[in-house]
Amino acid sequence: MKKFIVLATAILLCFSSFLAFAYSQATYTIIVKVDDSEGLPVSGASVRVTTKYGPEDYRDAAFPPYCTNASGIVVYENVYSVDGLAHIVVSKGGIELASGDYTLTLPRTNILIVCQNLATLTVYAKDSGSQPLKNALVRLRWQSLDGLQWEASQTSDQQGKAAFPQMSYWTYQVEVLWQGLTVHQGTFSCSALNRNYNAICKVHNLTVNVFDAANKPLTNAKVTITRGGWYDTKYTSAGTVVFPQLPEANYTIQTQYEIYTNTTTVNLSSTKTVTVKLNFITAATCNVAIKAVWSDNKPITNAEVNVKNSEGYTVYSGATNATGYCLIQLLEGTYTFTVSKGPANQTKTATITSQTTVTITIDAAYRISTVKIEIYKDNTYASNVFIEIYKDGQLLNTALAPNGIATINLPDGTYRIMAKLQDQEIEKTVTVNQDMTVPINFRTTMNPTLIYASVAFTALAIITIAVIIKLKRKAESKPTRIILQ
Repeated sequence: MKKFIVLATAILLCFSSFLAFAYSQATYTIIVKVDDSEGLPVSGASVRVTTKYGPEDYRDAAFPPYCTNASGIVVYENVYSVDGLAHIVVSKGGIELASGDYTLTLPRTNILIVCQNLATLTVYAKDSGSQPLKNALVRLRWQSLDGLQWEASQTSDQQGKAAFPQMSYWTYQVEVLWQGLTVHQGTFSCSALNRNYNAICKVHNLTVNVFDAANKPLTNAKVTITRGGWYDTKYTSAGTVVFPQLPEANYTIQTQYEIYTNTTTVNLSSTKTVTVKLNFITAATCNVAIKAVWSDNKPITNAEVNVKNSEGYTVYSGATNATGYCLIQLLEGTYTFTVSKGPANQTKTATITSQTTVTITIDAAYRISTVKIEIYKDNTYASNVFIEIYKDGQLLNTALAPNGIATINLPDGTYRIMAKLQDQEIEKTVTVNQDMTVPINFRTTMNPTLIYASVAFTALAIITIAVIIKLKRKAESKPTRIILQ
C-alpha cells in the first residue's frame, strides 16, 4: 500500500510539472502590424485577438480590443493559448477589414495583416454653377454591422475637396454644411472602382443692382442681406454687388444710399439678380480742379482748401499740391471755394455742372516765403554761424545757425544776407518771391607770412634743382684724356 501511495504521488508531481511546463510554454507576445493595399500603416484600427483556453473556452486577449498606433502596430503580451493558435479580426469604424487564424511562435509572433478594402474617399463640394465650395464642412456618416453609428468630418480646401484617407468599401451618408445650413445630403457607396463623390450643393449667387429713380446706377450703396441671425454687408461698384455661394433660404435685402433706404425679400432657390430702386434722383458727379495762384501767376503750394455746399456744409477740406492744384469730385450744384495761405485767404463761389477748373488768385503782397540758408565751410556744414538779414539798409532779423542751417520766413522783396563765422564774413543779395534755398560757403584762409615763406621755399627748391642739373650736364660734356705709352 505504501508503495502504491509513493507511486501515485510521484505520478502526480510529474503531471503537475508537465502542466506547469506546458502553461509556461503557452504564453505568447503577439505583435500585429496593419497596412493598407499601398503599404501604408493603418492607425486607429481595432485588433481583436481571441485564443483557446480549453474545450469550448475561447477568450479575448483584451476587452475592449487594442487599437493600432500611428505606425499601424499593436502589441499583446502574455497571451495564453492552449493550442498555439490565435484568431485575429481587424476592423475600423465598426467595419471588419480582415480576419483569420494565425499560428503563434515563441518568444514572440510578428503578424502582418494587409487590408485590401481600404481607399481614400474624396468628396468634391460644388455650388450650383459647379464652382468649388471652399471651407465647407463635409461630414460622412455610416452604420456598422452591429448597428452602431459612426461619423467623420473634413473641411474642403480651395478646390472644394475633402479627402477621407483609408475608408472602408462601404455605403456612406454624405452631408455638406455651409454658413450654418445643410446644403447637400446624399448616399455614396465607396468601392475599388468608385472612390470620388461630387456633392452639388444648394448654393447660389445673388446679384443686387441698385438704381436711383432715374435708373442711374449708384456706386457705394450699402447692401445688407440677412437670414435669421446671419448677415453680410457689401458696397456696390457701378451700381452692382454680388453675394456669392449663398445657401438656399429666404433673405431680406436692405439697401441704403445717403439717407435713402429700401428693403425687399427674396427666396433664393437658384442664382438670381434683384434690382432695387431708391426714390430719389442723384446729381451728376463732376471732376473739379481747384487752382491756387499768386497775383504774379506763381502757384500757391500747400495752401489750405475748403469747399462748402449751398447749405453751408463743408464737403471737402484739403491742400494744394506742389503745382498749386487740388483735384476733387463734386455733385452738380453751387459751392463756395476758400483758399488760405498764412494770413491771406480768398473766397470764390461757382456753380458746377460739368468738369471744370476753379482758379483762385491771392495778391502776392501777402506771400510769405520760406528761405532756407545753408552755411558750409570747406563743403561741410559749419557750426555756430551768426546771420543778419537787411532790407533797404535796415537790419530786419538775426538768427543763429548752430548746425549750419537757418530757416526764415520773409515777404516778397530784395534782401541782403550777412553770414559771420569767426573772423570771416560773407554777404549775399537775394530776391524773395517763392520758397528758396540760399547756400553760403566759407573757405579756410591762410596767414600771408606762411604763403610768402612757402613761395620762397618753392623758388629756392626750383633754383637748386636747376643748378644741379646744369653741373651734371657740364661734367658729362668734358672730354676724356687718353694717355698712350
